[in-house]
Amino acid sequence: METGEILIFNTDNNFTYKSVGHITESFSQGNWKIKENTLILNSIMPKECFYTLSFGGKCKSSHLLKDELIDKTISECEPSALNKFYVEFKNSKFLIKEDSLIYQTTNKSCEGVPEKNYFTSLKN
Repeated sequence: METGEILIFNTDNNFTYKSVGHITESFSQGNWKIKENTLILNSIMPKECFYTLSFGGKCKSSHLLKDELIDKTISECEPSALNKFYVEFKNSKFLIKEDSLIYQTTNKSCEGVPEKNYFTSLKN
């Protein structure tokens, strides 16, 4: 089974994010803007019920079933798919460097923790 991530930018300043793992998949949609050499992403929450994850919200990898990570797009709903997550980009900032986007940590408690969140091979 293949794994990977893709981030698509549309000319109308909307984006689509998709990630596929061995047993889960995740996605997001929202708006993008560029300020100087920084790309800023903000998700638009869907009207359907999904478990959510915050992009870059934790300093280190954590098991998905920990209580502090479980949130939903709509409170008090029950997601029909247990292996499909909505990833929330909340003022997520990426440094634009040549053909790569490098995630900029905004969580102060993460300082000094190496980040692994980046995208490469940007195309116009």
